[in-house]
Amino acid sequence: MIPQGICGPWLEDLLSGHGVQAPTKFELVINLKKTVKVLCIDVPTTLLGARDEVIE
Repeated sequence: MIPQGICGPWLEDLLSGHGVQAPTKFELVINLKKTVKVLCIDVPTTLLGARDEVIE
């Protein structure tokens, strides 16, 4: 989702041929309570260590 207020300049740059700026940060959020249990998967500790947020 693009935060409100940057959609206009982003679209202007895209249409004028300047390209789009790549994201500088990606966020990793793991929902341990629902998603992991429903999918019956084990999340490796290395992945848990790299996460930005854990939902329990």
